[in-house]
Amino acid sequence: MGILNQRYKYILPLVKGKNVLNIGATHGDIHEKIKEMSKSCLSIDIEPNFERGIIKGDAETFKTGIKFDIIIAGELIEHLNNPGLFLECCQHNLKKEGLLILSTPNPYSASNLFNYLFKGKERYCEGHTCFFTKTTLDCLLLRHNFAIIDSFRIRRNEMNNFGDLVLYLINLIPLFRATTIYIIEKDY
Repeated sequence: MGILNQRYKYILPLVKGKNVLNIGATHGDIHEKIKEMSKSCLSIDIEPNFERGIIKGDAETFKTGIKFDIIIAGELIEHLNNPGLFLECCQHNLKKEGLLILSTPNPYSASNLFNYLFKGKERYCEGHTCFFTKTTLDCLLLRHNFAIIDSFRIRRNEMNNFGDLVLYLINLIPLFRATTIYIIEKDY
C-alpha cells in the first residue's frame, strides 16, 4: 500500500456524510474520493481545475460563508508562506468542534536523515518553505486554538530495490516514518 493509500485509509472514514472543505486539492485523486464519501465537498487550490470541480482559492486568505464539519489539508502546510494565517482561516471556516485533518512530511523520516548524513542537507522538495517537527507543529496548533485529538506517523511500504527495503525496515520505528497525520479539533 503506497503512502497516498495509507492517508486515504485514515481520512476517508472521517469524511463519510460530512460537509468537507478540501484545501490544496489539485494534485492526486483524493478530491474524487472525498466527493464520493462526503455529504458535500468544496475543493480549493491556487491551481484550480474546473473540470474536476476544484476552484481557485488561497489557503492563507480563504473565507467562505459556509461552516464545514471537516477541513482537509494534505501535504499543504509546509508550502505556505504564513501557516498561522492558514490556521486562522481554518478556524473561521470550521463549525464549532469541527475537525482539521492535515498531513505533512516528517523531517526525521529515514529518507531525510539519509540525505542529511550523506549529502549534508535536507532533501529538497519543490515549493516547501519549511519542515515541521511534531513539537513545533503542536505549538503552532495550540497557539491557534486547536485541540490535538491524535497525531501519528505513517510509513511507506513500496519496495522496488534494496534501498527501499532498508527504508522500509527503518520505517518500522515510528519516529522515522515518512508522513505525520494530525486530527485536530476547533477548540472554541
